[in-house]
Amino acid sequence: MCKLTLLPFLLLAACTAEAEHVASDENGANVTEANNLQPEDPVTSARAVSDEEVEAVMKDGGVISGDRPLIAAPGSQEPKYEPKRAPEHGFQVGGDVSNEALANYYVDITIAIDGEEVGTMSIALWPQFAPGTVRNFLRYADEGFYDGLAYHRILREFMCQGGDSKGDGSGDGPHGNIVGEFQKPGEEARKHAYGVLSMARSGSPNSASSQFFICCAETPDVWNLDGAYASFGKLTKGVDVLEAMANVPVGGPRRSSPMRKVVMTRVEVKEGVPPVGERPIERPKPDLGGEPEFVTVQHILVSFEGAQRNVAKKPRTAAEADALVKDLMGRIEKGEDFNALVIENSDDNFAPDEESPSIYPMINFGVQQTDRLRAEFSLQPAATAMQQDVAARQRAGQITAEEARDEVNAWVREKIAELDDKFGERALPRDQMAGAFGDVGFKLQVGEVGLAKPDAQNSPFGYHIIKRIK
Repeated sequence: MCKLTLLPFLLLAACTAEAEHVASDENGANVTEANNLQPEDPVTSARAVSDEEVEAVMKDGGVISGDRPLIAAPGSQEPKYEPKRAPEHGFQVGGDVSNEALANYYVDITIAIDGEEVGTMSIALWPQFAPGTVRNFLRYADEGFYDGLAYHRILREFMCQGGDSKGDGSGDGPHGNIVGEFQKPGEEARKHAYGVLSMARSGSPNSASSQFFICCAETPDVWNLDGAYASFGKLTKGVDVLEAMANVPVGGPRRSSPMRKVVMTRVEVKEGVPPVGERPIERPKPDLGGEPEFVTVQHILVSFEGAQRNVAKKPRTAAEADALVKDLMGRIEKGEDFNALVIENSDDNFAPDEESPSIYPMINFGVQQTDRLRAEFSLQPAATAMQQDVAARQRAGQITAEEARDEVNAWVREKIAELDDKFGERALPRDQMAGAFGDVGFKLQVGEVGLAKPDAQNSPFGYHIIKRIK
């Protein structure tokens, strides 16, 4: 079987391409999950703001915050908006707090899950990058707007989103929309990463209002937000609180609706330097109960008629499969070469000329190869340019479709080899494999062999004879 270790953003694959993770927006169009920070179906998204409206607002000095405009909410509020608390500061446009003074404030967010308080997150803000966005957020916090609101969207490998008074992702705040203050070249400190605070929006770049999100992972989905979503702060304290939110079970059509109620009991503006927690602002390593983070296994698959997913290369009954497995285990115990037995007996799908087939590097639950993923992600511009060049030469008749595919695949193999040398092989997440692989493989010592028996859930293909080789 081909190992799925390819760069995920490549359109052509040297082996088997994985489908891009997509979701559908309200109009049925496919959008990547990273660019889908908008309300879930079937509710409507925040209103789009036209270029003409932005241009008109830019000319109106009465609604300017620094050099960034605020776009007034359409029509009157029904019922009329009344702050939950009397604001202590003048964060409104034209108020007492200047753009320069915004740096003197931070925000504490206290969280309760199903009514039980789990702690407080402290967040430093970045008015030097996004003064209008920071002013907007501080104003809502100062008025108590966020108090009692729930996080309505959580994705463990992405972000936690809240700030909507309707609680379903469909609402704007009472103060209208703000013009997007997105990362510019040279603003490396604004990159989206674990613990970064950013504004949610719909398809229009100028549709952010009161909804925000906090990144809770280091993944390509998170890094793809740079330059497209307005990051404006970062956690300084409260990793345990963010983790408690991120690990809440979810459901719904997109598997992102919290199944427990995650509520901001109080969002409070504080003056001074934000406190720094004892934990670094990064995703904690999981407790693996003594299991290793990474293993590499090789296996012999013995499938049979009646298995949940029979992939046997020749007809075989369950009794014949059981007899073959007992024979193979005996031969392995006597010291026969495991790799030769794989080639001779395995029902796994691999090319006839593979010298060492059915080898799988695996990564344990919750562990990430962040450095390698970042390196892969940084190759995206070069990969796109290379593919465009190859496609252009193919359209011009300079190369055939087969030559184009071979050229891309050669480039992929070269980059994979470079990454393997620097970071080690890219491992497959344990939860993407048949359960038996992890149940057996992560308990073995290097060189040991274990057996996974047929099981509809964990071993649906049949028997797996698994050897840990790294």
